[in-house]
Amino acid sequence: MNTRQRRDFFADFASLMAVLYAIADLLAITASAFLASFTTFGEWSMGTEYRVATVLCLLLLITVFGWSGLYTSWRGRSYLDQAGSATLAWITALGILMLLDYLLHFGESGSREYLFWFAIFGGFTVVGTRLTA
Repeated sequence: MNTRQRRDFFADFASLMAVLYAIADLLAITASAFLASFTTFGEWSMGTEYRVATVLCLLLLITVFGWSGLYTSWRGRSYLDQAGSATLAWITALGILMLLDYLLHFGESGSREYLFWFAIFGGFTVVGTRLTA
């Protein structure tokens, strides 16, 4: 396979790769939510408010990551650039989630410790997923 054929092969599957990246990010954040629940409450099951927050965060994540260009080609860019962009997009998604939490007055029933662990685990899994893919 020469260089031109290889380039065409990857160009044909660019949208498939974007979908695979999105699925990997969704799985990473879902795992982070369960891990944060286990770390905070000592059990894997999450309450209704945490499940709703997780689904909302997943929707925000896909939207923010799409807007920030994380699902486009990163060929030629450094790992540090990828990690920085993924971290900034994750912080943006968390910021929007916390703003919605404040505006909708769900904050009284939520745990700050859970949010802390969710942010930490989510950050590591998102950056880890980005760097290994």
